[in-house]
Formats: sequence, C-alpha cells, structure tokens
Amino acid sequence: MPRLRAVMATIAAACVSVVLLPAASAQAAPTFSVDSPTVSEGAGVATFTVTLSEAVGNTVTVNVHTSSVTATSSLDYVALPQTTLTFNPGDPLTKTVNVQLIDDQLDENDESFTLQLTTATGGATIPPPTFGTATIQDDDDPPTLTVEDASATEHTNATSLIGFRIKLSRASGKPITVKWTTANGTAVSPGDYTHTTNTATFNPGTVSQFVNVQIVGDTIDETDESFSLILSDPTNATIADNTAVGLIRDDDGPNITIAGTTVTEGGPGTTQTARLIVALSALSPQDVSVAVASADGTATAGSDYDAIPANTRLTVPAGQHVGAIEVPVHGDALDELDETFNVNLTAPQGGNITAANGLVTITDDDATPAIVVQDLAVIEGAGVATVTVGLTAASSRPLTAAYVTRDGTALAGIDYAGQNGSVTFNPGETVKFVSIPVASDTVIEDVETFALVVSDTATPGASVVATIAIVDDDLTPGATPNLAISDGSPVREGDSGTRAAEFTVRMDRPLARPVAVKYATVPGTATAGEDFEVAQGALTFAPGESTKTIRVLVKGDSEIESNEDFTVVLLEPFNARVASATGLGIIVDDDTGLTELDVPGSTIRSNSLLCGKGASSKRCRGLLVRWESEARGKMRVAVDVFLPAKKSSSKTKKSAKSSAVKKKPSSTTKSASKRRMRLLSRTYTVKRGKRSVRVRRLSSRSRSLIRRVKAAKVRTARLTLTFTNSEGAREIKRYTIKLR
Repeated sequence: MPRLRAVMATIAAACVSVVLLPAASAQAAPTFSVDSPTVSEGAGVATFTVTLSEAVGNTVTVNVHTSSVTATSSLDYVALPQTTLTFNPGDPLTKTVNVQLIDDQLDENDESFTLQLTTATGGATIPPPTFGTATIQDDDDPPTLTVEDASATEHTNATSLIGFRIKLSRASGKPITVKWTTANGTAVSPGDYTHTTNTATFNPGTVSQFVNVQIVGDTIDETDESFSLILSDPTNATIADNTAVGLIRDDDGPNITIAGTTVTEGGPGTTQTARLIVALSALSPQDVSVAVASADGTATAGSDYDAIPANTRLTVPAGQHVGAIEVPVHGDALDELDETFNVNLTAPQGGNITAANGLVTITDDDATPAIVVQDLAVIEGAGVATVTVGLTAASSRPLTAAYVTRDGTALAGIDYAGQNGSVTFNPGETVKFVSIPVASDTVIEDVETFALVVSDTATPGASVVATIAIVDDDLTPGATPNLAISDGSPVREGDSGTRAAEFTVRMDRPLARPVAVKYATVPGTATAGEDFEVAQGALTFAPGESTKTIRVLVKGDSEIESNEDFTVVLLEPFNARVASATGLGIIVDDDTGLTELDVPGSTIRSNSLLCGKGASSKRCRGLLVRWESEARGKMRVAVDVFLPAKKSSSKTKKSAKSSAVKKKPSSTTKSASKRRMRLLSRTYTVKRGKRSVRVRRLSSRSRSLIRRVKAAKVRTARLTLTFTNSEGAREIKRYTIKLR
C-alpha cells in the first residue's frame, strides 16, 4: 500500500510537470473580415474596409471582387473585377476598397451588392461570413401623374370610345397605381357617355397608358359636350394634374358645301376678287367652321392669285346659312388660256363636308396677238427669199399661222418655188421665218413680185400679206448707174415723241428700168431702239426716178448728254452700184438739265437789285438766281431787265369849279412810258458744278433811267433769264418784278 501511494505520487508529479511545459505549435492563424457599408445613391462611392485580425511576421494576401444582389452592375454601380490586397509586415491591419456608384433619377427600392473575399495566402484564413454587403439607399422623389384632355366624335346611333392618356413625369422602378373616375359636365351619363371608375397600373419602366370611356351617339344636332376624368389615390407617385376634359364632338350638324366661281382677270396692275360661297344644308344652333386652303391648278399662287394663308378657318355663325371666302386674283396683259385653282375644305366642326372642293376659273381677257409680216426685196441670184412672220406680242399659249404663196408678176415654178405650210409660235416666241426658193436666170427683166399670204388658223378670214420683190441682176456693168447717200441734217431730239432725220439717196443718171437698193441703220454713239428707231428696208427707183428719201425717227428724251450719231448704210444694189454707201445722222441734245429755278421773293426792291456804285453792300444785296441742273459743262446765264412799253392815256379829273383841262405829258414821262427800255444786261459764265449767280450794280446810264422811271411812277419791270449749256441748248425764264 505504501509502495502504491509512492507510485501514484510520482505519476501525479509527472503529470503536473507536463502541464507546465509550453507547447511549441499552439499559436492561432490570422483571419480576414470585411464590413457592410450603407450609402446614399448620390454619394458616388461605396467604401468597404477589409481587416486583418492581427499583425504577422510575413506577407499575407486576399482577393476581393464585387457581386450583384438586387443592385445591377453598370446600372447601379461599376463592377470591381478580382483584385488582390497585400498586407506586408508592419502595414496597417485595414485596407479600404472603393466601388463607384451610378446615380439615376429612378424612384426605386433600396438595392445591394457584395464585396467577396477569396483565396487568402500567407497562412491567413477567411472565416464566415466571407463577404460584406453594401446597401444603396434610393434618394429620388416619386414621379408625378398627369392626364391629358381628349376628344372624339359621337357617331350617329352608335357607341365609340374616347381615350385619355395618363402620363408619368418619368419612369419609376416601382409599380404605380392610380384610381380614375368620370364626372358629368355638359355631357351627362348615361345619355351621352357611360360613367366608369377603374384603376390604372404602371409597371416599372412604363411612362404612359390610355384609359377608354364609352360615348353614346344620337341624331340630335347640338353643341359639342364635355365631361371630366378625375385621378385619385396614387401609390408610389404623386398627382400633378388630376382632371382632364373629354370633348364629345357632335356629328349631326348640317352638310357643308362649297361652290366654285369664275372671275375675269383684268389688266396689268389690277386686282379682282374671286368670291366662293360656303353653304349649310340647314341652320345650326352652334357655330360651324371648316379649315380653308388654296391649291394650284393651272393658275400659280403669287403670280395669278394670292394663296390663302395657312391655318385659315371659315366660321358660319349659329343661326346663319352661308359664309364666303374671298381670294384676290391678279390681272396681266398676257394672252393665255383660262386658268384654274382650287379652294379646299377640311377639318369640319359642327357639320359634315359633302362638297370639299371649289374650282375657281380665271377667264383671260387679253386679246390674241396679231400676226404681222414684212415686205421683202431679194436679188434674183440670192437663191432664197426669207420672210419674217411675227406676233405683235408674246402669248403664253401656242399659236399657229398657215401660209401660202400667191403669184403676182412673178410666177410659181418659173421665178420662184410655190410654198404652203404653217408655223407654230411656242409660248413666249414672237418671230418665225418662211424660206421661199427664188429662181435665177440671165434674162434682163423688170422687178417681179409675188405674195405670201399668212392666216391665223384660230381666226377664220384674218390674214396678212407680205409682198416679195425679185430684183433682176442681169444688167450689163457698163450701163450701171451710181448710187450715193448724203448725211442727214442734224436733228434736235426734243424731250419726248419722235422727230425724223432725212437722208437723200441719189442716182447719178436715170435708168429706163427699175433700180433697187437695201438700207439699214447702224448704231454709232447713239443706241438703236433707245435714241432712234431701227430702220431697214429697200428703195425702188421707178424708171426715170433719180432721188429717194430715207426717214429715220429720232426719239426725244430729257437726259443731258453729248450729241450722238448713227449711220444709214446702203447695201445689195440692183441694176446699180453703190458709190457712197454711208450717211451720217447727228442727234443734237437740247436738254439744259434745268429742273428748278429759284428767284426769291415776288417783290424785288429797286434799291437792292438796281443799285449803283456808291450804295452800301448791306443795301445792295442784288438778285440771287439759283437753279438745279444736271449739265456736265459750263453754264452761261444772261440777265436782262426791261421796262415794259405802255400806252399814254393819262387824264386829269375835272375840277368841281372848272371844265376838264388836258395836260400834255412831259417828254421824260412819255419816253419812259412808251418805249421798252433795257435797265440791266449781264452775262455770266458759271463754272462747272456751280448752281447760282448774284446780280448787282448798275451803270450810270441805268441809274439815270431809274430816276426817270421813279418820276414816271413805273412800278414793274420784266426780268429775263437765259440759260445756255455747253452743248448750245438754251432755256429762257421770264418773271415780272416790282420796283419800289
């Protein structure tokens, strides 16, 4: 027993010794953990903190990445790919991981995603939970609800639907509901529409939807009626506008028709009115209106008529039967076909359109241009005679003229080739040509003629005739007379109208057979058509004649210009030769350019105009003559003052006590009253560009005459102003002035 106790004591002591010995491999491994942040959607970043449980003497790492829960990467946050966090000896025991958030305006529930910890190294471990959860708190207000007005036509004795659109201000991430119901206005349920109550539901992402209300048709002509649709009790949204108006358009109104009309266009610069009547089939208790628009036909808006402005409506007031549309129509001078345009009705309110188009016909009232032809002389050897056929004015429609040759002294088949046919003037054309072959021979013969008869195919019996002269070219050279044209006498142009410049064509010896020569005007410094009228034609000298005259019309104007010239040329002689082919015509400008003459005051005092050498400058103001002129060069102004001649017829009154006694007038008085006396004569040369001259001072003789004039009690004088420009043209102005 004692031995057993000793053994037990020894064993117990050994056990105690074992317990007290330190164990070399009993140290725990470090661990990784991560927190779970909560952050507002608009914060921009969610920050996770990864923590190492204790410091270690070696490097440890852990991998992290994000994973979606209710939040969606790329919509709610930016996904973080797998990333390694490294903790070196001595580093802090925490590291942060930032994940970018995506803000939006979508009202939605709070959402979340996680940061996952994986693959720890260096002896570290990841005890559960192995992730941290980030909660994104939504910070967006709920959207607002509105409802839009709507309208529909009732349709006779039938039902139809009117749709109201309910809208969200923006999409939501939550389901949204709103209740709606109808309420009477001028339209009353159940006669006009069916009262309805319901709920509209918007799934996430939906922003609008339609709800329908049934309307009831009838056959009563009545005004348009309305009712309301009202929103209430929304969920996950608020109401911004809770009421919409539903308009029921009546379709039982009268029929609407428009009638066409015809208007005559009138002359250039005039405006006529096309008036179209819009009529109702019956009177209506409400206003009836339609949209009105014009549309081109063959007439063109802007040139032929004024287009009806956009968005124009015509209203026939309640209780009235008709309305009118007026369209301005423009006149012109162009011959043309009648033209048309349309006035169209659309979008009726209060009635039904049964005739929507009104045709307006613009009747042309311009005369058809007349056909004209020119006579022609052609040398026999020329081979062809080309006759010009023209119109007096252009036309906008095609015109056709028929032609046929007719024998005179020249015979078809012998002297020329007979022709017949037609020419067509296209719109805008005014000239056509007809070519007729002419036969050549060696027979010396007189001038022969034939005719070209041209007829308007649209006007039976209307025809014109051109005479074609075939001039023989077989005369021997030795017997050929000489032709010469002289220069025309200078012609003053005048301010308007025309004046003739005459050119004489002489033949040096008469011939016993006809002689012919063509002539034509050629512009020089003068412009054809503007300064003179173009002249061309042929002169024919009958046997024995030796002179002919060419007249060229010169056009007057009031433009200040230099003298101008043109030439008349002789060409293509027959039975003669041209010795002097050109004659010069001079157009003399007679315009002074005076447009206004200013002689101030109707009374000119003698002591200010007719003052002498000794008068003070203040008293001797003189006469200021001022004018407006377009003259290019110098201007000469001649100033003359005359006393008018008067008959001597003075008598003295009878005295109350004695008979009448006639007194003989003195020689001074008689001389002053009977003779026309020149008191003043001055000529001034005014420099280029100057527009006034002042007249003053008199000679001793004039001052003497003034004294005699005063003695004779002459109170008026005659002032004559003569203006001469650098071209020699004169203009005279006369005035009566008073002497005091």
